[in-house]
Amino acid sequence: MLTPLEEIKSKIDVVDYIKQTVKLAPSGKSMKGLCPFHKEKTPSFFVSPERQVWYCFGCQKGGDIFKFIEESEHVDFPEALKILADKAGIQLRYEDPRIQTMRNRAFEILKHAQIFYQQNLSANARVMDYMVSRGMKQETIETFGIGFAPAGWKNIFIHLKTKGFTPQDIEQAGLITRSQRQEQRTEYYDRFRSRVMFPIFDQIDRVVGFSGRILPQEFGGPQDQSQEAKYINTPETLVYQKGKILYGFHKTKQAIKDANAAVLVEGNMDMLMGWQDGIENIVAVSGTGLTEYQLSILKRLCATVVFDFDMDRAGEMATDRSIGLATKKGFIVKILSLPSEKDLADFVRDHPGQAQKLIPDAQDIMAYYVDTAFRQGDATTEDKKRIVAYLLPRLKLLDNPIDQQKWTQTISQKLRVREELLIEELRKTPSLLSEEAETNEPNDKKSSVLFMKSRLDLLAERALGLMIKIPYANKTVFEACSFFPYRFQEFVRLLGSIPEGDLQQGVFPQSLDQESLNYLALRADYELAMLPDNTTPEKELELTLFELKREKVHSSLREITLALKEAEAAKNVERVNELMKQAHTLTSTLAEIENSV
Repeated sequence: MLTPLEEIKSKIDVVDYIKQTVKLAPSGKSMKGLCPFHKEKTPSFFVSPERQVWYCFGCQKGGDIFKFIEESEHVDFPEALKILADKAGIQLRYEDPRIQTMRNRAFEILKHAQIFYQQNLSANARVMDYMVSRGMKQETIETFGIGFAPAGWKNIFIHLKTKGFTPQDIEQAGLITRSQRQEQRTEYYDRFRSRVMFPIFDQIDRVVGFSGRILPQEFGGPQDQSQEAKYINTPETLVYQKGKILYGFHKTKQAIKDANAAVLVEGNMDMLMGWQDGIENIVAVSGTGLTEYQLSILKRLCATVVFDFDMDRAGEMATDRSIGLATKKGFIVKILSLPSEKDLADFVRDHPGQAQKLIPDAQDIMAYYVDTAFRQGDATTEDKKRIVAYLLPRLKLLDNPIDQQKWTQTISQKLRVREELLIEELRKTPSLLSEEAETNEPNDKKSSVLFMKSRLDLLAERALGLMIKIPYANKTVFEACSFFPYRFQEFVRLLGSIPEGDLQQGVFPQSLDQESLNYLALRADYELAMLPDNTTPEKELELTLFELKREKVHSSLREITLALKEAEAAKNVERVNELMKQAHTLTSTLAEIENSV
């Protein structure tokens, strides 16, 4: 029996679907056209009828028909699935009706809880005094439905039971927890006690959970707060998944769309006080690090994100990751720098009316990184090494080569270091989002548009693509295996071992990575489509392998040159001699390559 995904793909041809919006023309076994996801004059968008995949060699986006829907309609996978299921006339299997009933009951319980908490806040003058001390206005409290969970173990539990809900219902909504007594009797108690309650809404204004802040002792909170968390949130439930919710989004989504930008903060109070001060296009990632899902929600509405995250050491690492994810999504990324070390909520309280004026001056992310790197000075060699080590992984986050070149030049000028040295180091530097950056171990299979492909990488891909189109040339490519970047070599060996007849019929072993194979098949059609009339695939492959070998040797010589400078500076004679021998060998190899043409 086919799965819904398989049934959809069997009924909807990727070429037929894409042809509705993209003008496609034949190109070998593939179809080509102008990419719908970026502006271009020469077609670099290829679709394979045989493999039912697409890829653009300009913006480096690609995938199957589901991915095309996600990119073109700005939706996530479940929504793409629904769109295609409707077009294919396929009825998706619905969830168990009992689950839907439980979900609806949870929404009902949470709405009752919000009203209960709001009523308790209105009746508690000391809690209202606390809210005023934080600078919060009555309008903000009412707009976002803020309430108060009183002290006591069973307030919300008893209240909701009187409304007809069972303990199991209330527990599934995340409002109570259970404890098992020694006599084996189950007891329930309120999760939120003596806390200011911030209801969390989904995109269509339904309460899905709560975030509770402990009430300070001076305003009637618990005497001993040493064992209490400052904030606790609803656990994940049938209706609340923290990585899919942006706090405040239900009220600010239109402002985000109108401004074509979103201001991202970390906490509920920062979001509320920023909104109160006039920053209407603001949301918070309360209770979780920024996720790709949250960014996808924002991507449908805006092109820019402005971060106001904690930039202490731990915060900086989290922010770097968030910035990388936002860059990967194609956002323009900026940093909001407050004129003090206070968070946004405290800044608004102390300087009402000033926060919104700071947004237009938010700093370009790389300008912020450069300022941060040079803050401690650049007088010594060690300073320069520190700056390069800090900036290059961040520079690698930029997916636009023009932006990379601009900032490489800036860093080169500020450091008084040759630009080509920085470029070479940048090629070897992993992005902050790569596993290499996190583990210091190579990961040759990782591929992302965040990584700028080197000329050597592009030559390797071209050679492999052409090899697929010229089956009898696989042994020629195999003989050049050692000149390919390391991450391609296993692929070259596997292709080189395939009999010529199988290659001609397009029969590939299962051990080959299918995603890479799909990409290379489209790459082959792309390369052939770009060939001038006065050449042949065979000549192009010969030239590509020549350029590949030469570039590989030049790259190795550049690395040795840098290593030689370090060894000479350290007066390491043994290392200098060893490197000189390697350089001599490579120079001889280069001469042989040059003379082979």
